[in-house]
Order: sequence, then C-alpha cells, then structure tokens
Amino acid sequence: MKNVLQLKNEINCIFVNSILKRTCIPPMSNFSGNKNNEVDRLSDYGDLAGHELSERQLWKLLLFVVLNGFVLNFILISLNDSFVLPHLHVPQVTNLTVSKSFLNGGMGEDSLGTMLPAIHLEEAEPVASPYEVIFFQQHIKFQYPLTSLLPYYFLERMGVSDGRVYRISQVLCWLSICAIVLLVIWIAWRFFSGADVREHNLRCKALLPVTVGLAGLCFYPLMRCFDLGQLQTIITLFFTLAFLCWMSGREKTAGALMGLMALMKPQYVLFLAWALLRRKYGAFVSGLVCLMAGVVVAFAVFGVHNNLDYLRTLQFIERHGESLATNQSMNGLLNRLFFNGDNLGWTGQNFAPYLPVVYLGTVLSSLALLGLAFFYPSQWRPRGGVADFACLALVATMASPVAWEHHYAILLPIFAWLWFGDYAWRAGKLRIFLIALAYVLASNSIVPVAIFASLPVLNVLQSYLYFAAGMVLFLVLRPPKRISFAQIANVV
Repeated sequence: MKNVLQLKNEINCIFVNSILKRTCIPPMSNFSGNKNNEVDRLSDYGDLAGHELSERQLWKLLLFVVLNGFVLNFILISLNDSFVLPHLHVPQVTNLTVSKSFLNGGMGEDSLGTMLPAIHLEEAEPVASPYEVIFFQQHIKFQYPLTSLLPYYFLERMGVSDGRVYRISQVLCWLSICAIVLLVIWIAWRFFSGADVREHNLRCKALLPVTVGLAGLCFYPLMRCFDLGQLQTIITLFFTLAFLCWMSGREKTAGALMGLMALMKPQYVLFLAWALLRRKYGAFVSGLVCLMAGVVVAFAVFGVHNNLDYLRTLQFIERHGESLATNQSMNGLLNRLFFNGDNLGWTGQNFAPYLPVVYLGTVLSSLALLGLAFFYPSQWRPRGGVADFACLALVATMASPVAWEHHYAILLPIFAWLWFGDYAWRAGKLRIFLIALAYVLASNSIVPVAIFASLPVLNVLQSYLYFAAGMVLFLVLRPPKRISFAQIANVV
C-alpha cells in the first residue's frame, strides 16, 4: 500500500512539474519544508522563475537602453543649453558627464569632506561633540552617524594621511561601482538561466550582460554616487548584495548586510523591525549583531554622549529638510511647493527654514509610507518575500526628509528584478509601460524641469525621481496575478 501511495505521489509531482514548467514556476523539487513555506516561495515571483527571452526581445531592450542613455541625454543637453542656461544658473549634470567622471576616475569629496573634519576634531578634542562643533557651530553638513567614521578613523590612527585616505576611498568606490553592475548582471542572468539556456544562441547570452551592464553605467543615481564621492556607493553595494542574497534564500547574510548598512545610514534600522514582524528571526539576529557590534565600538571610541548627540542632529534635519531640487522626498517637494528656500542653488551651510505645514506633511507622508511597508495587505504580495524586501528598502529611502538623487541608486537591482523576473512576463502592457517610464525618470538627470522652479504647483515636476520611485513602489506592492500552489493542487 505504501509503495502504491508513493508511486501516486511521484506521478502527481511529474504532472505538477509539467504545469510549473509551462508557467515558468520553479519545479516542486526546488522547494523543501512545510506546505506554508512552499506556498510562500511559489507566490514570491522574484525567485528563479525566469521566462524565455528571445533574441528579438533582447535587441529591443538594448535599443531602449541606448536611446535612453545617449539619445535622450543629447536631447536634454540641447534643451538645457537653449532654454535653461540662458536664464538660470544650474549645473549641467547629465548621465554623460557623471559617466565620464567614472571612466576617468575623477571622484569628488562630498562624504570625506565632512567626515575627515569630524575625525580630526575627535583626535584634537575627544570630549567635544562633532555634531555640536561641526554641524551646529561651523554649519558644515556632517550628517553621518559616528559608526560610519570607524574605518576612516582607524586608517588615520594608523598614520594614513588624508590624501591617501581619499585615494583608498576612490579605488574602493570605483571598484564598488563595477561590482554593483556585475551583481545586477548576475541578478538578470539568474532569471535568464531559469529558462532553458540551451535554447538560446551565443548572441542572446552575450546581449544580456551587455544590455544590463550598459543600463547600469547609464543609471544616473549610481554614477552620481561616484561623481560626488559619496558613501552611498558602498551602501548601494551592500544593498545589491543583500537583495541578491534575499532572492537566493540567504536571509541571514542579507540581514548582516542590512545591519552594516544601518551603521552608515540609520533609516535602515527599520529592517530589524520589519524582519521581526515578518518572523525572519535569523535575518533579525544577524542584522542586530552587526549593528550592535559597530555601535559598541563607536561608543568606546567616540564616547556615548557624542554618539547620542546624533539624535539632535536628526531631529533638526527632520524639522527643516532641504528645498534643493535634488532632494527627492516629500519634504523637498513641499519645501519647493511653498517656495520655502532656494530650490536651484546648493548652499553647503544652510537648510530650509522651519515651516509647520512642511514638517507636518513630511511626518504624515513618512507614516503613510511606513504603514505600506509594514502593514499593507499581505494577499497582494508574500510577506517577507523579494517584493516585500524591495518595498521596505524603497520606503526607507522615500520616507526620509532628505533623500538625494544618488540615494535612489538602490533602484537599479530592483529594476533588473522587475525586467527579467517573471513579473514582466506576467505583467500587462500598462505595467510594462510603468516599468519603462519609471526607469527613464529614475536613470536620468532631467535638468530642463528647472524652468518650472518659480511656477506655483508646476514646480512639483522637479520631483520626477520621487514619482519614479513611487511607481516602482506601486509595482512591488501590487504584483500581477499568478497561479498559486493551491490552484495547482486543485487541478491535480
């Protein structure tokens, strides 16, 4: 009797796997554990279920990337020269200029320019708070937690000069950009290999990395990270690794990376609460261990009071924010909408004046976004899946009062997941259009919108990157319908 039942189960599995193969869902042999885990994995359309890409589709995608990265940018430069520069003093920053900086290895000192003075103050006056002296008194926008200073602090203690620290950072950031692009290609390739790779010719196998690599090198937020010399370059590398690990089921490793990210950017502490709520205890513990290890070392090096003084700095930034057009957050949108500060010229010393309506709008929008990330109905997406993880990362950026353009570099691996996962295969034309439109808006510096800076209401168009992130958030919150495990079981 047992052998008969076993034979029946094997026949059922063969039948189900034939259905799964046609629907591009991984076969049942790839899933282990209880039924709930199998349902979660099958429902999570971000796993290795790839759809068969034709050579023609890849050529179309490559053409789209070329048109967006080069042709559109030449048009934007022409519009900028004709309509913007004669009337407004705004920098000519496009994909082409920042990509050229990357290829030439020319990196700015945006992060180190504020971090090194804090380290030097700590060496000269260990008792003095870097935030009180540098941020509040000298009006230098040092906005990083002291945990982010630890690698540079130990280099300085070892006798490494500021110039050599800059060169080390330059090499690390350049290599990080290369690693990010390679990891994004890997994400796309995993979906590509989910289909039958043997059916694809050599041109298809070559087109995929070329297309994705070019899309990465033409992705403005990522290239802007290196152009400015931003710590966000390392953060984006860690996030891309964490995203790939989460896709692969390596949740503990992803949690550890998110904990390291929180040492550099505190809003990623939200991951710990999210992981606990989603019952991802392994990811929670690994993230908490990495975070607490860095905090303990920072407390020992810089003192408890100096570390806690960072909360006062965060409170000040939350109440004021930035009105500059490159602040792609609700705070930036509202500051520009009420003309609360200069939205075209960068001021390295001042923030936007405190305005109660802007502060209230910022708080309410942040709470709404957090509500979406933590409590949005789970029937639309699997709790703790890839879409849920991407949603949290996006919300952690969008809900911040200050979210610069380069902070949205984390969108690149999410775009690769949207394009090459079975999401795109199951999505309708409208959703495909939204993915393409969001990528165009997110991957370009659309300087000509500066002409709307002084126009009431129309100046919200300066928040195009924030709207692009909102489109991606909508796409991950409401995935296209797919066949569930229960439906397949009913067929069987």
